[in-house]
Amino acid sequence: LYGGVGLALILGLGIGGGGIGIALLGSHGLTVGASAGVMALMGALVVGCWQQPGLRVSRTGRVVGRIFLVLMGLQTLLDAITPMVSSVGHGVGAVVGLAVGAVFLALSRRSESAEDSR
Repeated sequence: LYGGVGLALILGLGIGGGGIGIALLGSHGLTVGASAGVMALMGALVVGCWQQPGLRVSRTGRVVGRIFLVLMGLQTLLDAITPMVSSVGHGVGAVVGLAVGAVFLALSRRSESAEDSR
């Protein structure tokens, strides 16, 4: 769906974005956590399941997208009741993953249509 490099970029941007979000919006100071990157990966998978034509029309793709969306929601609830967990970092990581996943898929479709027009 995104390839190894794409997944690494999504993970890295999620980790960095979560750290920046915590520094700007959170109360924990500057932190960098892999969990924000994992939330970014889940967000990108949700977008992929809903926007990639092959996954969007398949039952499996829709179910997987819903499962990851539910997992993200459960993590958000857990963040709300656990004081030592950075809900800001997780939230920003998820938003970064949703956005970057959508951009990657749009760029992929654009390059595919440019190749088809040749």
